[in-house]
Amino acid sequence: MRTALLLCSFILLLCTSGRAQHELILDSLHQQMQTIAARNDIPGFAIALVDANGLIFEKGYGYADLATKRPYTSRSVQNIGSISKTFIGISLLQAERDGHLKMTDPINKYLPFRVVHPRFPDQPILLRHLAMHTSGISDAKFYDKAYALTEPMTVKKGEISKREYKEMLLASKNEVLPLGDFLAHFLTLDGDFYHRRNFTKKAPGVAYQYSNVAAALAAHVLEVATGTTFPEWTRDRIFEPAGMENTGWSRADIAAGTHIQHHFSNGRPMPDYALSTYPDGGLRTSIHDLGVYCSSTIKGMTTGNALLPAEDYARLISDTIRIPKDKSVYGYFMEHLDSGFYGHTGGDPGIGTIMYVNEANGVGHLMFFNGTPKDEGLFMEIFLPLVKYGRKVKGR
Repeated sequence: MRTALLLCSFILLLCTSGRAQHELILDSLHQQMQTIAARNDIPGFAIALVDANGLIFEKGYGYADLATKRPYTSRSVQNIGSISKTFIGISLLQAERDGHLKMTDPINKYLPFRVVHPRFPDQPILLRHLAMHTSGISDAKFYDKAYALTEPMTVKKGEISKREYKEMLLASKNEVLPLGDFLAHFLTLDGDFYHRRNFTKKAPGVAYQYSNVAAALAAHVLEVATGTTFPEWTRDRIFEPAGMENTGWSRADIAAGTHIQHHFSNGRPMPDYALSTYPDGGLRTSIHDLGVYCSSTIKGMTTGNALLPAEDYARLISDTIRIPKDKSVYGYFMEHLDSGFYGHTGGDPGIGTIMYVNEANGVGHLMFFNGTPKDEGLFMEIFLPLVKYGRKVKGR
């Protein structure tokens, strides 16, 4: 009995010591982030570390709103840019498993309008081509038509940078169109935004060319094939099962008082905006909710989860094409780095986001930025410590 009690005491001591070490590691990370936040290089940001069991660490720094000094927390909501595309990939594989579509199907099998590459009219664009950015569709000169302000533009020329002023001025002249309407305008011969340059010089399935329009088109194919809107599909099949509590595709979906105020690079408030092609970059969520999603993805990659079995998750990063002049490949709306990380990044006016998982230790690293830093080195200044401390927490 005495031996058993001593053994139990020893095990308890080890566990307590392990927890204390764990807390010291995360406290060190927190202190490093506080030092960065104190420089005021950006209005606010948040970080998170996750694994298959959930969130390891989540914390916000700085402000969600500079003018009111409302703090940026791990529950602050912002648009996340192109990380939104990962939700399209999972949705497509869910719909395929349900028998609604096949990734090898021509997209014109489903669309109410025909999309034809003008240089290669006899070569069909397949759904997997959209997911891998090999469709031959290019964002070209008219993609900025997708952005529209949802609040008045109050800044004047000279008060912000020339680039930012040009972006806002263009967006102030646009209106948010239904997804299918915008795509038809962009991709069909009689469309208002149609141009031959909306397509590359490469045939479908041949070469990688990142395209936001192609991503939005993939989500629309899913809508037509399933008879369900993309917001409804993702809410019922991803957000709710994964446990994402304050996430949606429009400002109206988000709890009052939790959304950030966008800022220009000089800290002035930026009007809110929306995208006609919202599936390609318009998801609004918190780093907490995205951390829950990332944790679910890590689990899905190993054992499967409520969203998809493991073999389908594997397809996200196994059916790939090499990205030219880059040390990575691209799968079904998921990037896979040669260094052993998979995930995605996002960027839009006033925001930046990163979500990458280290395959070696199963840790996900997330960063949200409320604002655009003058020095882009800030991204790596925060990301590299996240990787470092993620390895320390896991011991590898």
